Amino acid sequence: MQVRVLRHAQPGTSAAGAIGPENSGGDQAQDGALVIEVKQIQGVAPDFVSTLVLRPSGGGDVPAWLPGPRAEFHTSVLALEQAAPRATLCIWPAARAAVSDVPSLRAFLNAALERARPWLFLLDPVSMLTPEMLGNAEDHLIRIFEALAAHEARWATLLCDGVVEGEDVRPVPLGSGTLTPVLLRLWERAGRPGPVVLLEEDLAGQRALLPA
Repeated sequence: MQVRVLRHAQPGTSAAGAIGPENSGGDQAQDGALVIEVKQIQGVAPDFVSTLVLRPSGGGDVPAWLPGPRAEFHTSVLALEQAAPRATLCIWPAARAAVSDVPSLRAFLNAALERARPWLFLLDPVSMLTPEMLGNAEDHLIRIFEALAAHEARWATLLCDGVVEGEDVRPVPLGSGTLTPVLLRLWERAGRPGPVVLLEEDLAGQRALLPA
């Protein structure tokens, strides 16, 4: 099974992290996929030619879905498209962000197609949950997988558990919470959409939880 690893940012880099092969050690040049936040867009080199994964921020004083923050996010997206014209661009939806659920993701992808600058997305079902959804997490995860697992713009699938941190569900390694069994069962039912991305912590333990 092809597995990629989401690693934390290395000191001195202008990114939030990197996604790459298990044996790459997080080397930016070998990974080819950098994870960035909106505030890091200005640091993107114009000749970047691989993959950039944008994680929109959320949870500020002003909800990200209001017109003002949404307009600011749209401006940032256009700035990234101009800053990295040859890169593959990928959005990482997360609850309470500008792109947070199935409808907002579809709208984002359709708008990008209309601009003739298509985007891909990282499917991270757990990050699309809010703490209020956890009591009925299986139903929410079913709908997410049914809508997005076979989507043509899906770049990869992040398999993780989640823990409540304030008003968010923070991704943690598989097996670290209560969502792992249902997440893996639904992932298998959806046809094991890959490539799979795992968090870098306890990588061997997480791999052991994946079906053969």
